[in-house]
Amino acid sequence: MIVGHYLADQNLGRDRSRGITTYTVSLLSALSRRDDVDLVLLTSKSACRPENVRAELRSLPFRTDNSLSRLLADHMHPAWKAGPVDVWHYPKGYLSSLLRPRGAVVGTMHDTYILYYADHYPQYRSRWDLTYWLHMLRSSIARCDEVITDSECSKRALQEFCERFSITCPPLTVIYLAAEWDESPKLPKKADYVLHLASPDPLKQTSRVLDYWSKLRQKATLPKLRLIGHLSDVQSEMLAKLNEVVLSPPLSREELRGCMREARALILPSEIEGFGLPALEAYDAMTPVTYVRSTAVEEVLGACTPGGFRLSDFDSFTDALTDVLNLTENEVSATRNRLIAQYSWDKCASETMDVYRRAAI
Repeated sequence: MIVGHYLADQNLGRDRSRGITTYTVSLLSALSRRDDVDLVLLTSKSACRPENVRAELRSLPFRTDNSLSRLLADHMHPAWKAGPVDVWHYPKGYLSSLLRPRGAVVGTMHDTYILYYADHYPQYRSRWDLTYWLHMLRSSIARCDEVITDSECSKRALQEFCERFSITCPPLTVIYLAAEWDESPKLPKKADYVLHLASPDPLKQTSRVLDYWSKLRQKATLPKLRLIGHLSDVQSEMLAKLNEVVLSPPLSREELRGCMREARALILPSEIEGFGLPALEAYDAMTPVTYVRSTAVEEVLGACTPGGFRLSDFDSFTDALTDVLNLTENEVSATRNRLIAQYSWDKCASETMDVYRRAAI
C-alpha cells in the first residue's frame, strides 16, 4: 500500500504544531519500519521533514510559514503531482476545501479546540480566525473517509460537533499515542522544583497555576516552581509578585526532557486535551503528574493514578500535588511500567494501518 502524508501545514514555531509534529514524526518512524507500506511525504521548504524515515519526499516549491503561502498550500496541494497514492493521511486533520486528492482520505482529528475557543474564549482568537478554522474543521470531517482521534474524550467531542452542525459523521477510530520510551532508564537525580509548561493560551490554565501557587506559598513550604514557555502580560504581572518561581523560554526537546527528569512533578492543568502526551513523557522521565479529572489525561493515565484534581477546586489541587510529591520511586516506576505496556508507537502504527486498509476498500 502507498500512503501519502500531508506535512506542509506543520511549521514549528508558527502553527501550534509541537504535539502534532511529535505524533507525526513518531508515527512515520514506526510505519517506515514496516514492509507492508510505502510512504510519500508531501511537505514544503519550511515545514516538517522527518529524519530517519524511509519515504519518498516531495516538496512544494515554496515556504509555508506565512499566511498566504499556507492558504495556497492547504487548498491547492492536491493538484501537486505526488505520484500514485492509495490513501492520503492528514496528521493535522485539515483537508483542502477546494480539491480532493486522488485516493482514500484519512484525517487525524485530535480535538475540537477551535469550537471550545468559540464557545468559551472568543476574545482569544480573532473572529476571522474562529470562522475560518471552524469552517475548515466542518469541511474536513465531511470529506474524510475515516477519522482517527486520540482518545474517547476526543471521539465524543467530534461526535457532538457533527451533531451540532448536522454533519454526517464518518467512522471514528480511537488510536492512542505513545511516548518514546527509554528502554534502559537511569534513576534520575531530582532537583527541588516542580514543572509547568506555561502558556498564555487560556486552555492551558497557567494563570490558575500562578494563583494557586500564591495561595499555597502562604500555607506550606514548597519546592520551586519552574515555568517553561511564554506568559501573557497579566501572567507576567502575577509572576512578578511571586518568589521561588523561575521562567525559562521554550527549550529544545532534549533540554525539556532533561528538565522533566529533574522535576519532582509535572503540573498539567489543561481544561481539555486531545491526548495529553506530556503526561506520558513525564512518566517516562520518572516524574509524576498532577492533571485535571474528567479529561483525556485522566483517560490515558487511568482514573486510579494519583494526582487528579478538580480544576476549580484549590483544595483538590493541593491534595493532588501533595499526593504526587509523596510518591515513592517504586510507585512512580510501577505506573511507568503500566503505561509502557499500554502505549507504543508500533501498536499505534499497526492500528493506523488497519484504518488505511478500511479506507482503501
